[in-house]
Amino acid sequence: MTPTQLRNSILQAAITGCLVPQTESDGTAEQLLQQIEDEKRRLIDERNAARIAAARAAGKSDAEIKKLKLEKYTAPKPVNPEDAPFEIPKSWRWVRLGDVFMHSSGKQLSGTNANSKGTFHKYITTSNLYWGRFELDNLKQMKFTDEELERCTATYGDLLVCEGGDIGRSAIWNYDYDICLQNHVHKLRPYFSDYTLYIFYVMMYYKGVNMIGGKGIGIQGLSANALKNIFLPLPPLSEQHRIVSKLEELLPLVEEYGSAQGELDALNAALPDKLKKSLLQQAITGNLVAQDPAEGTAEQLLQQIEDEKRRLINERNAAKIAAARAAGKSDAEIKKIKLEKYTAPKPVNPEDFPFEIPESWRWVRIGDIFETSSGGTPTSSNKSYYGGDILWVRSGELSQKYIYDTEIKITEEGLNNSSAKCFDVDTVCIALYGATVGQVAILKVKATTNQAVCGIFPIKGIEPEYLRYFLVSQRKNFMAMASGGAQPNISQDKVKNTLLPLPPLAEQRRIVAKLEEMFEEIDRLK
Repeated sequence: MTPTQLRNSILQAAITGCLVPQTESDGTAEQLLQQIEDEKRRLIDERNAARIAAARAAGKSDAEIKKLKLEKYTAPKPVNPEDAPFEIPKSWRWVRLGDVFMHSSGKQLSGTNANSKGTFHKYITTSNLYWGRFELDNLKQMKFTDEELERCTATYGDLLVCEGGDIGRSAIWNYDYDICLQNHVHKLRPYFSDYTLYIFYVMMYYKGVNMIGGKGIGIQGLSANALKNIFLPLPPLSEQHRIVSKLEELLPLVEEYGSAQGELDALNAALPDKLKKSLLQQAITGNLVAQDPAEGTAEQLLQQIEDEKRRLINERNAAKIAAARAAGKSDAEIKKIKLEKYTAPKPVNPEDFPFEIPESWRWVRIGDIFETSSGGTPTSSNKSYYGGDILWVRSGELSQKYIYDTEIKITEEGLNNSSAKCFDVDTVCIALYGATVGQVAILKVKATTNQAVCGIFPIKGIEPEYLRYFLVSQRKNFMAMASGGAQPNISQDKVKNTLLPLPPLAEQRRIVAKLEEMFEEIDRLK
């Protein structure tokens, strides 16, 4: 059960008579209603007497005084039991909100208020009124006449309700000074104060279960008539006090539960990523799987990789010479061809090691092991460069693990007339620019990329998935290295200078298999 559901459940029990027991000594709601009606009559008589006294003081004749339009008491209409939204105890009564509160609204704010009569007073509006509280910093002012002040001022104990905004949001004015109201705030003044807090909780429940709504075009609002016709379940006064006391005991516990639940939800939401980051750290430090001497060492693997690099260089050089001979080039011209040269990797200074790795592993720079290249973008204004069948990867597409297809494709003409290059299957691609810096994916098809993507070409002896997992573990570092203004970036050189902890090939494969097994389980639990 969520904190909101729990709060609504407690409030529902409160206003249906299930939170505290009923006792005969509490009397009945009928008796409370009689007290309210007696107070209504008394106030009407008092106001009428004041008007007559004012007329006499003004020198009005008896005939003129008889013509005064005085207030008349009107008994409340009973609520049809068929209209009641739920059942309540026998000692309770259904009433309309307008039968137990005197209602008025605040003053309408308009551009002419500055020139209106009256004196300036601070006022509150819906932006100051929150559930059970007020925020009173930086209150604005407008002019109120004496007549408007009497109608538009809240005093201690008034229940204030939002007419617009968060419709029905309520709070009791419990300050020892009065405050003026803007017209989007309803003022509900009880005939005596003892039942206001209970009604506040009724409003909270109604709002929580969508029983308070609004009507209107464009901006919805809770009209005075709609507010006064809200049905209220009214218990005897003593039972109301016990209900309120129990609510004030329980609802703070719900708040604590909600806070704890929020922390738990945040932890649960973050936990999968934290677990994955922890597993990646274990993987790249040699602590995820055990080392097996039978699998050899990274030193032996590096020798094989260097032999493979020499072979590839010799192969490419031989191909260039053969192409020159086939083109009829002379021996003198062939000797001038710029051929690739093998450069042995520089050893890594132990002081530069980011962390400890097993003895069978080695630290290497990515650029000493792999060949890399960034891509390019064919001229966007040339339509003949786009719409072909050559995949063209943008950095935003590197959020997935593997690339099988791309949103945009280019033509052979677009490839030949730009710096875009075709990358082989198993090329590991890393984003260099913007918000996607450090995102990594593996090509599972041949594809080109834009200039915001660096391709790390596959080489025999290193699993592309192991390299990808390592780069994923380093994304935070890549983001920290990013520089620039509106679009921070990392250079290809920063990628090439990144230190890679290299295990033997068989161990790389076991690390990848273990990570994929555990990541799948985390995703399943998530």
